Amino acid sequence: MTGESIPILKDLGKKVIAGSLNYDGIIKYKAEKIGKDSTISEIVRLVIEARKYKATYS
Repeated sequence: MTGESIPILKDLGKKVIAGSLNYDGIIKYKAEKIGKDSTISEIVRLVIEARKYKATYS
């Protein structure tokens, strides 16, 4: 989702987002947000809201 093309190392206790790739080793994680509370759900909500308004051009 971030568009980052360079792998970023995460230490124990650091947050990862859905869609993150694990290139090496084992990962154990706990979901803190699911469904309508997730980051992707918030992005979808913002896009739907933005589509209600026409852009103004100067």
